[in-house]
Amino acid sequence: MKYLLAAILAAALGWGGYWLYGAHATESAVRNWFDQREAEAWVANYASIDTSGFPNRFDTTIASPELADPRTGVAWSAEFIQLLSLSYKPNHLIAVWPHEQRLATPLETITMTTSDLRGSLVVNPLAKMAIQRTTIEGKDIALSSTLDWQATASAMQLAMRRTDAEQPTYDIALSLSEVTPPAFLSRLVERAGLEPGALGTAEIDATVAFDAPWDLDALETARPQPRHIDLKRSRAGWGELELQAKGKLDVDAEGVPEGEVTIRATNWKAMLKVAKESGAINPDLAGLIEGGLNLLARMGGNGDSIDVPLSFKDGRMALGGVVPLGAAPRIVLR
Repeated sequence: MKYLLAAILAAALGWGGYWLYGAHATESAVRNWFDQREAEAWVANYASIDTSGFPNRFDTTIASPELADPRTGVAWSAEFIQLLSLSYKPNHLIAVWPHEQRLATPLETITMTTSDLRGSLVVNPLAKMAIQRTTIEGKDIALSSTLDWQATASAMQLAMRRTDAEQPTYDIALSLSEVTPPAFLSRLVERAGLEPGALGTAEIDATVAFDAPWDLDALETARPQPRHIDLKRSRAGWGELELQAKGKLDVDAEGVPEGEVTIRATNWKAMLKVAKESGAINPDLAGLIEGGLNLLARMGGNGDSIDVPLSFKDGRMALGGVVPLGAAPRIVLR
């Protein structure tokens, strides 16, 4: 019996030593990361770093983190962020954000409040913590900008999983429920003669190949840039308006897309009016676009709904291959 007790005591002491070593290593890694960012001229501040959860967890809380990238001018701050993991499975992290956080850009500062926001991340610790799969879920999300706009959503889920492709490629799914867009968009819809209401579920399902993996370099150095987008399905409804899209795009090193996306628009005339009112399309082109869409709608036999290809070629966009829309937007992640 005494040998059994001795073995149990030795195991307990060994596990306790492992936990203390792991907790210290975790805190040291976080502190070193902040120190490295500060050495690169970032703003990288925190009030404290503490790890709890003995004996089976490493629950690390970073109090009052502040980060600002001098190259992009993007800054983030919050009351805290928590990184939670099982002590025997440290590559599976749970991130927990506070009810309020702030994201600042050179143009505006956005405050985001949520009743719950957390993410599950499985990473490869031998490859700069490269994400293998992640799911981020939020509830009761509200955004408020210093440019005087607000938007809300009752729920959000973002899922990303790395595929087996040689190039860093990820299956990405995003869903938003009961979205209320900024008031100025609602006013534009009302001016188009429609009841704006709230969005139903907005969904995106895509596979995206990037020029680099999503790992620590994506935060420390530069964001991976999309090089091929396979948009399998996307849908958004707003009151009487509904828009669906699918297609494939190649994106060059300058962010210029090439390819085709098929768009199905319900109540497209109201959408066109909203686009004109918002300045999203050149008023000089609006008549030409409307004439072309009218022709396509009549050919399809449904005046309120159209299926039309949106082509991207040589840095330009065109509807149905015949209605020019001007320069294509650049797809660049800052």
